[in-house]
Amino acid sequence: MLERSILIADDETNLCRILSAELRKAGYLVTAVHDGVHAIQQAKDSDYQMIILDVRMPILDGFSALREIRKLRKDTPIIIMTAYEGHDTAASALSMGATACVSKPFDLESLVALVKATLDVGNGRKSVDWSNRIRTVLFNKNQPVLVEIHEGRYAGEYRSTIEDKDDQTLTVACPLGNGGYLTLSAGSPITIGFAGEDAFYRFDTSVLATREGSTPFLVVSKPALIYRIQRRRYTRALARIPVDIVLVNGHLDGTDHTYRVFTEDIGVGGCRILMDDELPDGAEVSIHGNDLLGMTTFAGTGKIARGVKTYISRHIGWEYGIQFTKVDDHVRRALREMVESSAHD
Repeated sequence: MLERSILIADDETNLCRILSAELRKAGYLVTAVHDGVHAIQQAKDSDYQMIILDVRMPILDGFSALREIRKLRKDTPIIIMTAYEGHDTAASALSMGATACVSKPFDLESLVALVKATLDVGNGRKSVDWSNRIRTVLFNKNQPVLVEIHEGRYAGEYRSTIEDKDDQTLTVACPLGNGGYLTLSAGSPITIGFAGEDAFYRFDTSVLATREGSTPFLVVSKPALIYRIQRRRYTRALARIPVDIVLVNGHLDGTDHTYRVFTEDIGVGGCRILMDDELPDGAEVSIHGNDLLGMTTFAGTGKIARGVKTYISRHIGWEYGIQFTKVDDHVRRALREMVESSAHD
């Protein structure tokens, strides 16, 4: 058996290139092919430690390749990648002998971690349970996203939401600018970012078409993988909670100013807010709230970790991520209980 060797079969050559590069950085030897027939031939010719198969491939699909490879390699771990998010697809893959089934799009770091964990088990080493850490469904209807436009007079970042999806595309609401909805021509390159439970993610894509209507929509190509940009230590829950934000060192003009805002999400490690005013990156802030989470008062300090210009109700505003730097233990306990309760709702 080739030591630390992996076979990837996927007709998306760019995905193969990126995934191969990441696995090589992790110390694996990687071979990539682009159809099921060549995957079977490679499995006959070489004894790989792991095989990663896409379902949709030309000449011979991944399920057919899986059946044939299982006749040759009964114990080799095989991970199935699929753009079909239904339970039936995963169940079919597992019933045919797949070790795991991962839905596209997937987080690149999580897939590499799954490979490591699976091979650790095969080598007799204790491994973590990845079942709750690998998110296979990353896009949901009404999910907030940031749309970054790279070219033209609309260049900038705008808030939007996901309206619909299928196995190849996402449909997002056209962002709002000062003059109304921003409609983009087919082929326009954009970047979409969104907050997950444990990190902030982003991916590059392009506009395929525009759907007209009272609220116009952009249809964009769905990525095969995405990237974590900012990892969170603590999970957050969606929650609109009124709080007062005060700059510790005063406002930019030298005067103190209290901003009454609502949190968009909140957790033990921090929160996200929307406001009209621009605050300096890294600024220290104090945070106060009343009747929060069953407590009489909430008080703590934090710093501005990330600021993005956006459009709020047809005018320019700002979205900020605040990282807590000092919060009392009883407040942290209450926040942790709230997040855990939200996860089970």
